[in-house]
Amino acid sequence: DSSMALPDAVRSELDEIDKNGGCAELLHNMNNHVQQLRLGTQDMLQEAIEILDQEAKTDRELVERHGRRWTRPSSTALSAPLRERVETLRQKLRTAEQNDSTLQGRVAEAANAMASLHPSKVGALLPRLEAPMLPVAEGGDAPAVASRLRGSLQTLGKVAQWKITCTQAVDNVQELLDRFNDLCDNLQEGVHFYTNLQDSLKSLQTQCTDFVMSRRLQAEDLESQISAQVHQAQEAEKAAERKAAKERAERAQVQTLGKVAEDRTDLEHSLREMKRSDDILKKIMSSAQSYDALFEAELLKYSPTQELVKQNVETQKTLLAEMQLQRDDFYQSFQRCAASTALIE
Repeated sequence: DSSMALPDAVRSELDEIDKNGGCAELLHNMNNHVQQLRLGTQDMLQEAIEILDQEAKTDRELVERHGRRWTRPSSTALSAPLRERVETLRQKLRTAEQNDSTLQGRVAEAANAMASLHPSKVGALLPRLEAPMLPVAEGGDAPAVASRLRGSLQTLGKVAQWKITCTQAVDNVQELLDRFNDLCDNLQEGVHFYTNLQDSLKSLQTQCTDFVMSRRLQAEDLESQISAQVHQAQEAEKAAERKAAKERAERAQVQTLGKVAEDRTDLEHSLREMKRSDDILKKIMSSAQSYDALFEAELLKYSPTQELVKQNVETQKTLLAEMQLQRDDFYQSFQRCAASTALIE
């Protein structure tokens, strides 16, 4: 059996490879594994980029919303170290993709040769003897013995050539095994590379997520401060408007008070004039009607003035009530300020 010419180490290695599916199957599976790792690595890198891009978009929206009130540093400045690391890993991935393309070409090129690395197929690669050796029989005449010797020598030459050819065939098998092992080593290096790169990307994703979380907390805190500032400004504006309205009301009260005083003075003067000029003695002496009717008729001419006096009195009451409320409000404010000052001291 020509397969017995295989060294034990080679045959043992072939048997072990065959137990694991054969050279072609092993290379195919390892190559697919590398490709899957590469695709997964690309996805992880893209996820990290999207995390940073989304945070930058949110930052731009907040800047547009709050304008100059948005005072925190921009994402462009703070995310620069993370962006640089993303770019470094991206370049590593691009280089690895180029190397993978070359390696895949080598695997495809070796596919047919690897298919022959099977214990049942390797024997076909080894040469066989075309004729057995002829033994030299004892006896016979000299020419016959010489002829048999010459035949034996030719057979021995064929055996020697067969051994050389077998050695070359075994070397070829070993070369294919070395080629297979080299491809396996290269693919395993790819697996190791992408595994390490994914570990780096997991760390990067964690850093990106932590960065986004920190920025979110900063944004919430700053928005809270801005909201408080806006509320304070609105309250200050409302307080200023209330103060202005109060001042306008007070000025109106002063004007009204002055007008009431003027009206009261005019009414008093008018009443004195009416009293001075109103002499009904002649009418009493000359009138034949009852005095009650006369007095009632005479009093009617004082009705307009009575109405004006009544209005003046009502206006004074209203002003006094408003001024009392203002006095109470001022007193309470004064008491609060005094209490606050006492606490501070």
